[in-house]
Amino acid sequence: PGRYLANHDGALRLLEHVDHPALGINFDPSHTFPVGDFPNISVYRLNKNIIHVHASDNDAVTNVHWRPGMGKIDWKAMFEALKEVGYDGVVSIELEDVPGVSRGPNSNAPGVFRNVTATDEFVAESVAGMDYLKGICREVGINVEE
Repeated sequence: PGRYLANHDGALRLLEHVDHPALGINFDPSHTFPVGDFPNISVYRLNKNIIHVHASDNDAVTNVHWRPGMGKIDWKAMFEALKEVGYDGVVSIELEDVPGVSRGPNSNAPGVFRNVTATDEFVAESVAGMDYLKGICREVGINVEE
């Protein structure tokens, strides 16, 4: 939030001005949701320009990165939109601000519980996030490769 591509309209402007097939969007709803974008609408607007998806949730106010299902993002609507636009790429869970996240000892990024290595709590959060998103994918009819 607050950067050059803070919302999907900024991304669309960049795509329009650069107009090159090598440029695509790493869609991260946890960045666009706090600035007012609804992730499902962003997916429809960005459409085939999405080449990768980050999945982390937040409170719609800050740029925290909780596991999917812990915040306010409507993941079902977003995955329905991804299915409808034909997205068939990777979805990476990106956890930063949940207990047990490791950013390394020298990080000055905001967050809690910076650890040099992943903890059991971090692994549990990652697995819970994956299980949550897999359940949504099953519900909307998206095949998940394991």
